[in-house]
Amino acid sequence: MTGDRRGTTCPNEELAVGWAMHALEPNEEAFLRDHVSSCARCQRTVRSTHEVMAVMGGSFRQEDPPPRLRARLMNAIEHTPQDSLTSSGPRHALPDPVVPLRPRRGRALLVAAAVLVVVGLGGVAGVRLAQVSSEINAVQQQNQQLSRALAVTADPSASRAPLRSDSGTAVGTLVSTSSDAVFLPENLPRNDNDHVYVVWGTSTPSPTPLATFDMSDGPRLLAWSADAHKHKGFAISIEPGRVAPPTPTTPVASGQVA
Repeated sequence: MTGDRRGTTCPNEELAVGWAMHALEPNEEAFLRDHVSSCARCQRTVRSTHEVMAVMGGSFRQEDPPPRLRARLMNAIEHTPQDSLTSSGPRHALPDPVVPLRPRRGRALLVAAAVLVVVGLGGVAGVRLAQVSSEINAVQQQNQQLSRALAVTADPSASRAPLRSDSGTAVGTLVSTSSDAVFLPENLPRNDNDHVYVVWGTSTPSPTPLATFDMSDGPRLLAWSADAHKHKGFAISIEPGRVAPPTPTTPVASGQVA
């Protein structure tokens, strides 16, 4: 078996990347189809390439590569020979002499970039892949929260409490149901990592903390308290730390259900 130990390499790994990307010539494709079935190293390379391509297939901002990276890729394309197969060549290795392929420029750049990520960077690429996957999961969670926020906002039975500062400036609107709440900001500045906004219910003798949130653009879906439905008056304060204190220290807005 070729390349079956994790610590060894296989001379066909670059072709395995191209095979995973469906970017090989027909004779190479046939060779790699047989080779991958018996080479654990190339099987891992194929899996890694599929994972990288899945991540890269997401909607990311397109930017030109840094000049140094682009120069490395172009240099690899111009000076790294790739082996070609003949119909009479052996099935276990690429034949001699080495004959440079003449791939299309776009295909060569794509394969070289993938090889650099999957093979050349090794463990670093795996770490970055995990990081990007985590970022994608975070975006998906944000999208789910946004969908819930829009559903609450569109609920005709939801209560709406416009919140204003002491000077009368509109800060936002609190839209709430018995189980969910959304804050729609207007003029509320972002908080830093050492502070948190707190929503209070003010329909009891003492203000009751109902939710905390960090300010950012767009609707903020709140982790709503089970007792929130008892309140018709609400307030927002900004507090030091990351948890709600027993009582508000710095109120920024208040209002009643309209």
